[in-house]
Order: sequence, then structure tokens, then C-alpha cells
Amino acid sequence: MKHQGLPQKRPKEYFDLHMPRNTGMGVYIGLLSFTLGFGMIWHMFWLSALSALGIIACSAIRLFDQHTEYYVPASEVAAVEEKRS
Repeated sequence: MKHQGLPQKRPKEYFDLHMPRNTGMGVYIGLLSFTLGFGMIWHMFWLSALSALGIIACSAIRLFDQHTEYYVPASEVAAVEEKRS
């Protein structure tokens, strides 16, 4: 319908959206994994050990984080959809 230029059908009722919160922890774990691999390949065991500890610390911080999600209220979803069309 969109490619024909017809308006999209709107739902009769909107619901709250369950969303995850943004975090940079995946990027940190990725960078530390890179340094872990680099250290292991070049036999820099001090770098590998620090990287492994950093990965464990980042994982523990993320694991114990209590506020990892939020809800977008249905009224806000309806308002955004109303503005869109």
C-alpha cells in the first residue's frame, strides 16, 4: 500500500512499548576482547590478563544493573503516529 501512495491503516488501540535502555557496555567488551586476542597472539600475557579482567568487570557491571529497560506509554506512541501522518 505504501508504494501505491495509499495511507496506512491505523490500529484501533495502541499499547505501551517495552524498550531496552541504551548502553555502551557492548562496545567496551568488544574493545577489550580485541586487546585480549592481540595480547594472546603476541604473547603479551599482562595485556591479556588485564583485558580478561576488564571483560569480567564489564560483564558483572551489566549483569547487576537493575535499570535495563523502560516503557513508552501508549499515549506517546499515539501522539507520534498522529504527527507522522
